[in-house]
Amino acid sequence: SGVVGGGGGIVGDFIEFLENMDGFQSGFDDDDKTLRDLIAFGSYDEVSSEMDECDILVSSLEKKLSTVENELIQAQADLNAATRYSERLDIDERIAELKAREKVVKGYVKKTKKRLISLRERYKEMVVEGRGGRGYGSSSASSRSSQSSYSDSAYTPPQ
Repeated sequence: SGVVGGGGGIVGDFIEFLENMDGFQSGFDDDDKTLRDLIAFGSYDEVSSEMDECDILVSSLEKKLSTVENELIQAQADLNAATRYSERLDIDERIAELKAREKVVKGYVKKTKKRLISLRERYKEMVVEGRGGRGYGSSSASSRSSQSSYSDSAYTPPQ
């Protein structure tokens, strides 16, 4: 089953891949270890890059979720308007598929947001420690304070 009204490009392909995986939760065990390693041993640039990629993925997943939810609303409206039994069966099948897809995408949104929050927290720690940011390598107090305020205002975790 392909992506109904899905996006394109690499992110769209990745989301479709995630949707079609069996037992999507098991795939995140290795991902959690990778995240722990990145947070423990990753450089400022690696954490920053992963944070940016994760932010893009969250946006893409939320867009996909919105599309699936809209398709589900439309399918339920189609079901209410259907008059033939065979038509109702087809729509019921479509609704079941959309509900399953919605559940999978919601799981990925939740997991990806959690990952993003962890990355943002580590990023802020690194900036405060003076391990990155605009004034990287500088020991002046003014560059440290600008790093800290830049970090605090630029990245706020999602609600």
